[in-house]
Amino acid sequence: MKILKDSVISLYDKLNPLADRLQGCNYVAFISGETFKFTVDSTFSFDNLKDLFPEDDLAYSNFSLIKFIDAKKEIDECIGFDNDEAHLFSPDGFELTKDKLKKMLSDQKEYWEIVFSFMPSSIKKVYKLDNVDCFLSCTFWNFCFVFLSDNEGLILYGSVED
Repeated sequence: MKILKDSVISLYDKLNPLADRLQGCNYVAFISGETFKFTVDSTFSFDNLKDLFPEDDLAYSNFSLIKFIDAKKEIDECIGFDNDEAHLFSPDGFELTKDKLKKMLSDQKEYWEIVFSFMPSSIKKVYKLDNVDCFLSCTFWNFCFVFLSDNEGLILYGSVED
């Protein structure tokens, strides 16, 4: 299997502005992705991620098969990071903060509208990068998913770190 390098499209400029809207004290947010095509009649190999990320060791990481709906749910939870349940409600836990809920849902909707415009039309498999503990910083959340069709792929990733 070979990734066709001229087919790679970065989603950084489209997705990372969402990271700028996450609110927090001293953390850095990053959201991005790439679409790519690979040679027809070949099997995708994570070893080939070196073609997309030559500086990283993603190709040597562990990936596990996951359902699309579970991947979407995990990404939604990350995108709604600054609006977790504790922040959506008043301190006594009874009053819903509608503005924060609307912002969270708006951010999630915008993210998926962008992603779906680049996603292959028929997803056959979804893989999740099994998170590795980061010892140099405090990672609040991170995600990395690979969505594959017969000869197209989409890798989505993001993180919020101290």
